Amino acid sequence: MIRVEVQKGLEGEGNKQTIIDQKLDPSKPGSLPTIAIYDTGFSFEKTGIGEAMGVTREQTQDEFSGDGIKTKFKLRNSTVRPLISVEVPANNKLTETTEYTVDYLKNEIIFRTPPPKVQKGKNNIFVTYSLAKSAGEVKGIRVKIHCNFDILAKTSAQCDKLALGVVRSMLFAEDILSIKGIHLTPLGGTTISDTDGGKIKDLFARRLNYRVEKDISFVEKVPRIETIEISKSKV
Repeated sequence: MIRVEVQKGLEGEGNKQTIIDQKLDPSKPGSLPTIAIYDTGFSFEKTGIGEAMGVTREQTQDEFSGDGIKTKFKLRNSTVRPLISVEVPANNKLTETTEYTVDYLKNEIIFRTPPPKVQKGKNNIFVTYSLAKSAGEVKGIRVKIHCNFDILAKTSAQCDKLALGVVRSMLFAEDILSIKGIHLTPLGGTTISDTDGGKIKDLFARRLNYRVEKDISFVEKVPRIETIEISKSKV
């Protein structure tokens, strides 16, 4: 993903640079100019209070057609307490216990007053709820990757131009990467040098340092408690 954004950002610069996803040996640079993007290690930390990021549930909606007589309707799936909403008709939300009750063991909704009859084929009862089977606890970690951009070129001017191009590319790519949950932080840059002051076998090299962060979540399914039994011991 980062490589693609760098390539897009450098288009039109007039250089036919090669971009690779691994560290390059300056003594064997191959074709120039070249940009090598690679990580030098990573760390991670837990996110959320107690490492927990909350509970996730998949939602669904059942629709029924009232006949003016029936008060009890069976949901298609097992649900958890409470229901998200009950509307009769659409956009008219009812209140639990006052206008309807729910048998959560049988997954049935019972209206205190029969929903009105509607034209055949039309639905006027809408029940939105969370699926019991999809309930799960969410925990997460934040991965921090230490990433280098090595720019190798034949001249100092060309090397500097590409280095600035990479910086500009990352700045303009921040929003796109953020949407995908990737966050970049520039940490600085150095000259890759040896004893001759930056020139390694007739080439110039710069290194840009970035920290790449991404949150990763894991969901552990929480089994539904169907019944609770209490036994009385004999004295």
